[in-house]
Amino acid sequence: MRYRKLRFALLASLIPISLLLHLKIFNLDLMGVHVWRQTQTQTVINNFVEGDFWIGNPRVNNLLYPDGVLRLEFPLMQWLFASVGKLFGGGYLTSRILTFLVGLFTVLGFYTFLNALFNNKLLASIGAWCFNFSPLFFYYTTNPLPDNFALSMGVWSLAFFAKFIKSLNEKQLLVSFAFLALSAMCKLPFILFASVYLAYFLPKLLNGELKIGKALLVLGSFLLFLIPFFVWYGKVIPTWGKDGVLVGIFSNTYQSNYLEIIGGTFVSILPELLLNYGAVLFFLAGFYFMIRNKTYTDSRFIPLAMLGVCLIGYFIFEANIIALVHDYYLFPFLPLLFTLVAYGAVHLIQSKQKWIVIISVLALFILPLTAYLRCQSRWNPKEPGFNVAYYNHKAELRNLLSKDGLCLIENDISGVIALYYLDRKGFMLNENYNSKSFNDFKNLGVKYFVVDSKADTSIIQKPFLTKKIFDKDDLRVYEL
Repeated sequence: MRYRKLRFALLASLIPISLLLHLKIFNLDLMGVHVWRQTQTQTVINNFVEGDFWIGNPRVNNLLYPDGVLRLEFPLMQWLFASVGKLFGGGYLTSRILTFLVGLFTVLGFYTFLNALFNNKLLASIGAWCFNFSPLFFYYTTNPLPDNFALSMGVWSLAFFAKFIKSLNEKQLLVSFAFLALSAMCKLPFILFASVYLAYFLPKLLNGELKIGKALLVLGSFLLFLIPFFVWYGKVIPTWGKDGVLVGIFSNTYQSNYLEIIGGTFVSILPELLLNYGAVLFFLAGFYFMIRNKTYTDSRFIPLAMLGVCLIGYFIFEANIIALVHDYYLFPFLPLLFTLVAYGAVHLIQSKQKWIVIISVLALFILPLTAYLRCQSRWNPKEPGFNVAYYNHKAELRNLLSKDGLCLIENDISGVIALYYLDRKGFMLNENYNSKSFNDFKNLGVKYFVVDSKADTSIIQKPFLTKKIFDKDDLRVYEL
């Protein structure tokens, strides 16, 4: 009975607590860690709402890209958010709400996965609770990023795969294939989740339990679902050039100290950001009980172990790019990490030692607070992660600039933040430009020069800066 009460308390309070802790965030415009990626995503959504609605043309405001089209991941999430925006009004508020709902759908998928895998509702409830209050997940679950949607689809692919293992209903397997295809379309690394299929079916094929004809049918069905994946990435990857993500450890773009990355990941990123300090006890317990109970001999363990190996390989390959900065690249690890967390927590809570039970329950209920404390500084309007003038004077700047006036932005290495806040299209100008390139931009129809450095004191630029129309908080706007 006490376990039923605990399970009910966790599930009943999960949404209200999460909503309460995020409530002040919904009305804040985009800011914080990786605001460049958030504004890039929201810009694509806005352009779907206001202009070309063809899903194959994700547009940003930076016209240095041909026609402003920037094709990276397949923009399914952005297109779906824009569809809602067309009906009910777009903007960051709509995107924050929808991202929050996607997060809840992810948590439901993780509960479904654990319950199907372990047939234990208490374990599934604990896992869903802990997963929801991972500081990494907690932070991004109101920030529009395609990674949120890809994670959700990936978790549901695992959930239906676990259902298939339990029931051997092939319809469950096909649904799992469909979710994984959507996940990988929306974020390339999630294709690694396909390793669970390989680890499950290959031993059965080798020992004769699975006939080769049936194996080919399964493989063919999976590849059929992946046709859009191959078509999209086959078309867009050649346009990326020598992108760091593709060449990983062979990239010269990022120079990183691997010892610092590994050390920082295990000492800080893993316990503090991925797990939550309150869940570290459960994570370590998960390893202990897995070894003690010889869980690794269970046939259900092999697919998850294979996924873990593939994800570690992914981390090693991308380590110099992920470094200690690109935390959302670690989303694929969350389902496996919190499977261990849930497994360890349920054993501790069911312990015959009362003091262990008390500590474990307290650790569970402290997770929302520790997640909130870890992330609240990331939503600070006084330090949004870019020149605060864009945030403080957003309405004034938008009213000042004509809607069709192209802008030339100096000192915005993100390429997206300034144009997002100005709600205008234009070009980026790095600090190495010369008078000729500046004049070229003017000939392209640029009407405004926006700068937040001392670059406008340059002799080269003075002949072009005829009229200063805005000068606040170290941000200046000139009409050319």
